[in-house]
Formats: sequence, C-alpha cells, structure tokens
Amino acid sequence: MMVSQLDEQIDMEEKLMPRPRRKLVVLICKRCKHRWVPRMKSPIVCPACHSPYWNKPASSGKRSKGKHQ
Repeated sequence: MMVSQLDEQIDMEEKLMPRPRRKLVVLICKRCKHRWVPRMKSPIVCPACHSPYWNKPASSGKRSKGKHQ
C-alpha cells in the first residue's frame, strides 16, 4: 500500500469508529421538579421557577405562629 492509501484507510476507520459517549448531567429543581442540563457547574437559580433554593427541598409548611395566634 502506498502512504496515501494508508492515510485514507486510517481516516475511514476514524470515521467509522463510534465516538465515546459523554454523560449528561441532569439537574432537578426540588421546588418545581423542573429538569434541565446545566450550562455551568453550579447554577444559581432554577431556569423554570427562578428559585435560588432549587437544590434544597421545600419546607413542610410549618411556620412559627409569631404575633398572629
């Protein structure tokens, strides 16, 4: 085989070989249950509900009574 034929064969093998799959990270908002693939490592807010507490579960709804009992 000539050098150019070898280069062509290698090029074809590279094209036919499957590329390794990248794992996508999917984040879930614990407030509104929205799922998304983040653009950055640690998002500031949920893109759907805009909550800055997207990674913390919502409270159970029990609040202190305060002044109005």
